[in-house]
Amino acid sequence: MTKLKNWFIGLWNRLLNKTTIDEQIMETVADAKEKLQSVKEEFADVADELKDVMSAVKGKVTKSKLRSMTKAQLFEAAVKDHNIELDSTLNKTNLINKVYELYNK
Repeated sequence: MTKLKNWFIGLWNRLLNKTTIDEQIMETVADAKEKLQSVKEEFADVADELKDVMSAVKGKVTKSKLRSMTKAQLFEAAVKDHNIELDSTLNKTNLINKVYELYNK
Protein backbone atom coordinates (compact mmCIF):
# COMPACT_ATOMS: atom_id res chain seq x y z
CA MET A 1 0.00 0.00 0.00
CA THR A 2 2.86 2.36 0.77
CA LYS A 3 4.38 1.92 -2.70
CA LEU A 4 1.05 2.65 -4.34
CA LYS A 5 0.50 5.68 -2.13
CA ASN A 6 4.00 6.99 -2.91
CA TRP A 7 3.38 6.40 -6.62
CA PHE A 8 0.14 8.46 -6.52
CA ILE A 9 1.85 11.21 -4.51
CA GLY A 10 4.68 11.30 -7.06
CA LEU A 11 2.18 11.39 -9.93
CA TRP A 12 0.21 14.15 -8.22
CA ASN A 13 3.38 16.22 -7.67
CA ARG A 14 4.37 15.83 -11.32
CA LEU A 15 0.94 17.01 -12.42
CA LEU A 16 1.13 19.99 -10.08
CA ASN A 17 4.55 20.90 -11.43
CA LYS A 18 3.23 20.82 -14.99
CA THR A 19 0.32 23.09 -14.16
CA THR A 20 2.62 25.66 -12.60
CA ILE A 21 4.64 25.66 -15.82
CA ASP A 22 1.41 26.16 -17.76
CA GLU A 23 0.38 28.94 -15.40
CA GLN A 24 3.77 30.58 -15.78
CA ILE A 25 3.45 30.36 -19.56
CA MET A 26 -0.03 31.87 -19.41
CA GLU A 27 1.23 34.70 -17.19
CA THR A 28 4.11 35.33 -19.59
CA VAL A 29 1.74 35.39 -22.56
CA ALA A 30 -0.60 37.79 -20.74
CA ASP A 31 2.34 40.07 -19.86
CA ALA A 32 3.57 39.97 -23.45
CA LYS A 33 0.10 40.92 -24.72
CA GLU A 34 -0.07 43.85 -22.30
CA LYS A 35 3.38 45.05 -23.32
CA LEU A 36 2.48 44.70 -27.00
CA GLN A 37 -0.65 46.78 -26.46
CA SER A 38 1.31 49.50 -24.67
CA VAL A 39 3.92 49.49 -27.45
CA LYS A 40 1.15 49.90 -30.03
CA GLU A 41 -0.27 52.86 -28.11
CA GLU A 42 3.18 54.43 -27.78
CA PHE A 43 3.81 53.87 -31.48
CA ALA A 44 0.56 55.67 -32.31
CA ASP A 45 1.64 58.57 -30.09
CA VAL A 46 5.03 58.68 -31.81
CA ALA A 47 3.34 58.71 -35.22
CA ASP A 48 1.15 61.66 -34.17
CA GLU A 49 4.17 63.55 -32.87
CA LEU A 50 6.06 62.79 -36.05
CA LYS A 51 3.23 64.30 -38.09
CA ASP A 52 3.40 67.43 -35.94
CA VAL A 53 7.16 67.64 -36.40
CA MET A 54 6.90 67.14 -40.15
CA SER A 55 4.30 69.89 -40.45
CA ALA A 56 6.52 72.19 -38.38
CA VAL A 57 9.54 71.38 -40.55
CA LYS A 58 7.49 71.91 -43.68
CA GLY A 59 6.62 75.34 -42.38
CA LYS A 60 4.39 78.00 -43.80
CA VAL A 61 3.56 77.87 -47.49
CA THR A 62 5.22 80.75 -49.33
CA LYS A 63 5.16 81.73 -52.97
CA SER A 64 8.83 80.90 -53.30
CA LYS A 65 8.14 77.35 -52.07
CA LEU A 66 5.27 77.10 -54.51
CA ARG A 67 7.46 78.34 -57.37
CA SER A 68 9.86 75.46 -56.77
CA MET A 69 7.03 72.96 -57.35
CA THR A 70 5.92 71.62 -60.72
CA LYS A 71 2.42 72.18 -62.07
CA ALA A 72 1.53 68.57 -61.29
CA GLN A 73 2.68 69.01 -57.70
CA LEU A 74 0.65 72.21 -57.39
CA PHE A 75 -2.50 70.47 -58.65
CA GLU A 76 -1.83 67.60 -56.27
CA ALA A 77 -1.33 69.96 -53.31
CA ALA A 78 -4.62 71.73 -54.04
CA VAL A 79 -6.53 68.45 -54.15
CA LYS A 80 -4.72 66.83 -51.22
CA ASP A 81 -4.84 69.73 -48.77
CA HIS A 82 -8.02 71.55 -49.83
CA ASN A 83 -10.04 69.05 -51.93
CA ILE A 84 -10.24 71.58 -54.75
CA GLU A 85 -9.47 70.73 -58.36
CA LEU A 86 -8.11 73.68 -60.28
CA ASP A 87 -8.41 74.35 -63.99
CA SER A 88 -5.63 72.55 -65.86
CA THR A 89 -5.40 75.33 -68.48
CA LEU A 90 -3.99 77.81 -65.94
CA ASN A 91 -0.43 78.89 -66.51
CA LYS A 92 2.03 78.26 -63.68
CA THR A 93 1.98 81.85 -62.36
CA ASN A 94 -1.80 81.92 -62.06
CA LEU A 95 -1.75 78.42 -60.60
CA ILE A 96 0.76 79.49 -57.94
CA ASN A 97 -1.43 82.47 -57.03
CA LYS A 98 -4.55 80.28 -56.76
CA VAL A 99 -2.81 77.69 -54.56
CA TYR A 100 -1.29 80.43 -52.41
CA GLU A 101 -4.76 81.91 -51.89
CA LEU A 102 -6.05 78.49 -50.80
CA TYR A 103 -3.39 78.24 -48.10
CA ASN A 104 -3.90 81.82 -46.89
CA LYS A 105 -7.67 82.05 -46.60
